[in-house]
Amino acid sequence: VGLYALWMLWRPLANVPRLLRIKALIMVLAGMLLGAGIAAIQLIPTAEYLMESQRSDGLGFEAITNLSYNPFRLFTLLSPNFYGTPADGSYITNGIFFEDAAYIGFVPFVAALVAIIARVRKRAFLMHYPSLNSVSFWAILAFGALLLAMGRFGPVYAVLYNTVPTFDAFREPVRWLILTEFSLAVLAGIGVQHWSRGKWALFWSRLAVAGGGGMVLMAISARYLIQENTETLQVLQDGIIVLGCWIVAGGLLTLTQPDTASLVSPAMWRAAVLI
Repeated sequence: VGLYALWMLWRPLANVPRLLRIKALIMVLAGMLLGAGIAAIQLIPTAEYLMESQRSDGLGFEAITNLSYNPFRLFTLLSPNFYGTPADGSYITNGIFFEDAAYIGFVPFVAALVAIIARVRKRAFLMHYPSLNSVSFWAILAFGALLLAMGRFGPVYAVLYNTVPTFDAFREPVRWLILTEFSLAVLAGIGVQHWSRGKWALFWSRLAVAGGGGMVLMAISARYLIQENTETLQVLQDGIIVLGCWIVAGGLLTLTQPDTASLVSPAMWRAAVLI
């Protein structure tokens, strides 16, 4: 909330006087102080406990970054069980499944990308598209939080660990993903307003359908062509099949999006997107 308030104060807003923006910032700060005051019953004992705990002098970098988000797990943004699931014992990677779970879904992820593309393409006409005003903020926040969540796998956390107070006291960088998830959800909400069947959208959608279908066929064929098909390979094959199906679905939704000359019902199409 604080970062968003500073962003709205800094960027030029048409027809909004600077004095009004400053008043809004003061109201936001007052709200944050009120929230901190209400939470003081928890914050103050926590601070006291921290000073008396084994973390008062900080923890080692390896201990702090024990649960860092491996970039290879980005596939689970689109398909949650890409590496299997502990529910049936098929989880094939290290780490803790529920800590690394950052599933957003393929269609919402595409919608988030659409919001960023629309912001770039319509940057000279933002007066007519007010929903795009905050896209840059959410994109930066999503990427910045992702870099923090990577911990020892990224270039940022070590610098913060050595320079910023409290970064040497709290473990599990992967939990910064909550900001990435929230930002992607907001971007997806903005992006669905600008999801259209332009020339390049149709071009990439056709490629996506072909590529996703190829992924599915490749994974299914591998089950019969690989003689020693281990459990790990089977889990990855399942993950590729599911992800390929979602890529095909996203491409088909774009290709079948109704326009004025289409026979497809807009209400039915929106229902298909939601489902």
